Amino acid sequence: MEGLLVHDSPRAWFDATAERMLASRQHDPDLEVVGDLDVFQRDKRHRMLAWLAARPVEGRRILEVGCGAGGNLRFLAVRGAQVQGTDVSPRMVELARRLNDSRGVAFPLHAIDGAHLPYEGAAFDVVLTVTALQHNHDGPMLESLVGEIARVLGAGGEAWIIEGVHRVRSVHRQSVHRTRDEYERMFTGAGLAAAGFEALHSHYPQWMAGYQQVSTRSRRVLRRLAGARLEAEHDFQQRFGDGARLDGLAARGIFTLSQLMDRIRDAPDALGFFVFRKP
Repeated sequence: MEGLLVHDSPRAWFDATAERMLASRQHDPDLEVVGDLDVFQRDKRHRMLAWLAARPVEGRRILEVGCGAGGNLRFLAVRGAQVQGTDVSPRMVELARRLNDSRGVAFPLHAIDGAHLPYEGAAFDVVLTVTALQHNHDGPMLESLVGEIARVLGAGGEAWIIEGVHRVRSVHRQSVHRTRDEYERMFTGAGLAAAGFEALHSHYPQWMAGYQQVSTRSRRVLRRLAGARLEAEHDFQQRFGDGARLDGLAARGIFTLSQLMDRIRDAPDALGFFVFRKP
């Protein structure tokens, strides 16, 4: 995290995203997670939920690290799992509690510092993260968090790590696009054993991150030309975050084209489903 501006930190960015989700719920009260905000991310979540639904969860103690608005945990709780959630964003934790209340669901939620987990060792059968580690830049914080995931797993417990995997590594302001090998080294280095991997073609290709950042800069310029007052960069981030909302007509067209291309050739970017087991 060293050297990042305040609005580049995961906590600040997801606090702002929680605010956008709260505003969006006025128009769509069925929002469950951040990914519901656009067509690309909704597709990825549909694929992720199908993977989770095929796994044995009833009666298992499951912790989600980076739970966001809690939608994945509500999905698992309905299927009989004993769930808890943590997130680096206090505003996301607050949003998750509000959504739990509105849906008549209750489970423990904690805001964390991003490096430590507030649990005893061997407290869980499963630790789940869903595209959360990509928002954590390399360094001591990420290394500590991975070690903590291994620590809170009981013997025979599993870490279910769902992340984008990429042929070429790249770093963007809010995310690190890593290779499959990087994630495997990360968790086996923490003492876990690789126990499974599946990859699904991603309809959110790597170039989309670049498109989002260009779109954000263009929107900023247009708003200034139109006379809008942006008191500070943080104000713009609060309103629009780090990328375009990909749910307009153009985004839907790009999404359809991506689906067609997936049928013609294997995409270099995929959604990776890792299983690591604690000996």
